[in-house]
Amino acid sequence: MNAQQLLQVEELANQAYTSTLLPERNAAEDALKIFSSSPDYNVQCRFILDNSRSPLAQTIASQSLLKLVSTSWHLFSSPQRLEIKNYLLVYLANYGPNLAPFVLASLLQTVARVTKYGWFEDNTFQEIVDNANKFLEATLAHSTIGLKILNELILEMNQSTQQCHLSLTQQRKVSIAFRDKLLLRIFNIALSSLKQIVSQSATMDEKIQEQSLKLALNCLSFDFIGTTPDDSSEDLGIAQIPSSWRPLFEDSNTVQLFFNLYKQSVSHQFSTIAMECLVQLVSVRRSLFSNDDDRGKYLSSLLNGICDILRNSTGLHLQPNHHEFSRLLARVKTIYQLHQLILVDCYSDWISLVAQFTINSIKSLNWAPNSVHYLLALWSRLVSSMTYVRTTTPTLLDTYAPQIIEVYINERLKNAGNADNDDSETELITEESHLSEQLEALPYLGRCKYQITSAYIVSVFDPLATEFQSKMSHPVTNDIILTENRLSWLVYIIGALMGGRL
Repeated sequence: MNAQQLLQVEELANQAYTSTLLPERNAAEDALKIFSSSPDYNVQCRFILDNSRSPLAQTIASQSLLKLVSTSWHLFSSPQRLEIKNYLLVYLANYGPNLAPFVLASLLQTVARVTKYGWFEDNTFQEIVDNANKFLEATLAHSTIGLKILNELILEMNQSTQQCHLSLTQQRKVSIAFRDKLLLRIFNIALSSLKQIVSQSATMDEKIQEQSLKLALNCLSFDFIGTTPDDSSEDLGIAQIPSSWRPLFEDSNTVQLFFNLYKQSVSHQFSTIAMECLVQLVSVRRSLFSNDDDRGKYLSSLLNGICDILRNSTGLHLQPNHHEFSRLLARVKTIYQLHQLILVDCYSDWISLVAQFTINSIKSLNWAPNSVHYLLALWSRLVSSMTYVRTTTPTLLDTYAPQIIEVYINERLKNAGNADNDDSETELITEESHLSEQLEALPYLGRCKYQITSAYIVSVFDPLATEFQSKMSHPVTNDIILTENRLSWLVYIIGALMGGRL
């Protein structure tokens, strides 16, 4: 390829991405497909990257190179494969800080894929963390790229796809080998960076903070045993942390580090990433710990940190944080038994603060409608465990559960009777999956103190039924619909309490 041909490629790239004429755009795209048609064109892709300063031409070259690696890896010789890897790393070192984000993203993905495909072919491919460390030791811009390399590598190793040079079995073998050799080392890199962030919060670059948090989250979310649950069971997931990681989790400073990071980052959008890390820390398998004492200390650190957030409502005014925090609370009961929670010194404070948070969240149903499900599930699991607790320490659940279900009923009826919410309430009642999600937690809550709950429902139902009968005699369409919505909710709630499986 010469300079004249490069100008033609830049013009075609410009037409492919910016032309408003469909025939011209399609013709340009067809002409550019040649760069991903054969492994021989990897040389031309690299020439474009080396010599063009057009982000659009660089995008064509980087995406074509990624496609060539993904679909034609078996056609490259071993020296060519190493050459591509080394070229990409040198290119990122020389030009990475000035690349457009979308070009950088393609190149990082290519580096990760080359590493995955070549993992068992040559030990040089397994030196990727050493390669990334060279970026981390350079400028701030290079450090960000180094962290992005590691992030992209984990994401690539953690996914298995049919459209791959490797079979699913081979992909899993690479993933396991990566987990055993490099993942703990990468997590320690993330922790070191995060500790530095906490100690130098005023001067630390925001991009470094965000990428470091993402790196920790990707490490903690790794599919350690190859059994990623489907979306429907996402919140039953347990983080199967390897035993070799045990010292990090038995050190109370690890948990405290992430609580500090969350509180320190609430003014930034990446505070949610810190909260997601905490969700994963709560999800760590109980069998990871050496004994009950270490497990109890870890749980105590978690509950104390949660109490601190609840007392100050730290960052919970932000919807993403509120949602992730609700997931975190639900995970606490998924992982730990009620009798273990009761043994923690701060249990009474924790359950009281969680109850108040739940009540406040229910009263803000329209603000955080997707978070309430997790909170109701938490209380349902807590109450259902009361039977198995053999201790004189009060659980306090019989105090808070009736309050929570009464507030839930009251807020549901209030929303159903609000003309501004008419459409959304009607949709929720008629959509079976949404409805069952809301109601499945109620039987346990309602039967905790059944006499109190039933008396409250009767006190609400009788006037509402009388009101409905009266309006049927003098119908006003919109008014009747609102009353019907309220009555429908109450009937569904009664049905859930009476027919729910315990």
